[in-house]
Amino acid sequence: MGEEANCNVAVAVVDPRLQGISDAIRVVPHFPKQGIMFNDITPLLLRPGVFKDAVDIFVERYRGMGIDAVAGIEARGFIFGPAIALAIGAKFIPLRKPKKLPGEVISETYVLEYGTDCLQMHVGAIEAGERVLIVDDLVATGGTLSAAIRLLERAGADVVECACLIGLPKFKECACLHSLLFASERWKDIDKSAVHY
Repeated sequence: MGEEANCNVAVAVVDPRLQGISDAIRVVPHFPKQGIMFNDITPLLLRPGVFKDAVDIFVERYRGMGIDAVAGIEARGFIFGPAIALAIGAKFIPLRKPKKLPGEVISETYVLEYGTDCLQMHVGAIEAGERVLIVDDLVATGGTLSAAIRLLERAGADVVECACLIGLPKFKECACLHSLLFASERWKDIDKSAVHY
């Protein structure tokens, strides 16, 4: 009986779409500078079926979670964020670099290896208590995501999760399948004091 029980161990089912998505992401060495291994999602965007699979996986996770808004980080968060927002019936909030949004903005400055950067959003884009999903293409150290979380929380948002297509080694252990991190870093697991992206 004991041996039989051991044979019934649950095996994690890997979504077959993940391999195609992983295969469509090109790694470009030494771009934009020496020592950087750049994850290029452009080939994925050129394959409509694979692009749709990527968006669908996010939508399947977030539909029914009561997400009021999807906040996309400039620039590649603008690729996935609006599609996810439309599919789950949420509004889309662009989080932009300085001097890109007209009108009154709220800002969050953060430190990078080579200086500082800043994210901004329109004042009034979010209402207190609204449930927000943050979307970007990649999480490296979490610095930019941390700044986005702080910005949205200062405006009264309830940040539910940060969803990223690609995770670099620091976060590989969280939800890695075929060397691809799909979504779903709980924002609490990201060090909000992180300063590098």
